[in-house]
Amino acid sequence: MDKALEGVKILDLTHVQAGPSCTQMLGFLGADVIKLEDVWGGDSTRKDLRHSEDSDSFYFLIFNNNKRAVSINLKTEKGRELFTGLLKWADVLVENYSLGMLDRLGFGWDVMHEINPGLVYAAIKGFGSYGPYAEYKGWEMVAQAVGGAMATTGYPDRPPVYLSPGVGDSGSGLHAAIGILAALRKRDITGEGQRVEVAMQDAVVNLMRMQMTPVLGLKLPEARRGHRAGRGIPLIYPCAPGGDDDYVMIFPRGEMWELLFVAMGREDLIGDERFADYDSVAQHADEIESIISEWTRKHTKHEAMKILAGAGVLAGRP
Repeated sequence: MDKALEGVKILDLTHVQAGPSCTQMLGFLGADVIKLEDVWGGDSTRKDLRHSEDSDSFYFLIFNNNKRAVSINLKTEKGRELFTGLLKWADVLVENYSLGMLDRLGFGWDVMHEINPGLVYAAIKGFGSYGPYAEYKGWEMVAQAVGGAMATTGYPDRPPVYLSPGVGDSGSGLHAAIGILAALRKRDITGEGQRVEVAMQDAVVNLMRMQMTPVLGLKLPEARRGHRAGRGIPLIYPCAPGGDDDYVMIFPRGEMWELLFVAMGREDLIGDERFADYDSVAQHADEIESIISEWTRKHTKHEAMKILAGAGVLAGRP
């Protein structure tokens, strides 16, 4: 069966993760992706973190599979000629160079649009192309820091924590892919390409919009809650045999409390006012954590998840 983006041609001028994750997703949907790299070693992640001297790194491979690749020196006349040909071929160009790099090479948006009026040009930058931070470099860690992800992760009495998932890089790539799909749809109507821009900071803020509600609505900072959910409700519980990774996540909602009590063999708690609603649970968080922990410590995390999820309770093993 044909894929949704069969026949769409992507020129990939990206590196590391934010850009490559975007073009990779488009490739998974059927697009023909050509990754263009410089002639001085290509994407730096080919060598960074590699496990063997005669192989590209796993990091590079995991974000650049399903693509073709070519090296061109854009500083030479021949290279510029080849690049112009690729611009005419492409439906989409994606880049996450530092701000102004393509302009300095003589291939700004106006030039590319003149060469190929139907081209969709997507740029991923740390802070976008305007504003007081526009010239600053962007990276996963930077995006997490300025987007609010670190400030709301960890424990209140400890420093902010870096998230292992790539919410800054791959999160920006996902936003860019959505923008590209919208631009391609618009081109179907107008015949004209357009410029799509994603600021990594903005992408993280968008993913953080739930955590932003206290700030926007109440002018209060969102506190770090450690292993607890909103309003300090317990979320992570210890399991047998008590190792560093022996925990289960449990997050009952509404009628799930009754299902939880039945699964735990604690029918005596059904109707207990401490579990009547969200506010009551928040007010008795420590007591509730103690009650549930007494049960989870008797089970491995795999057993606890199977029992609770099977009973209809939100549960998962970290």
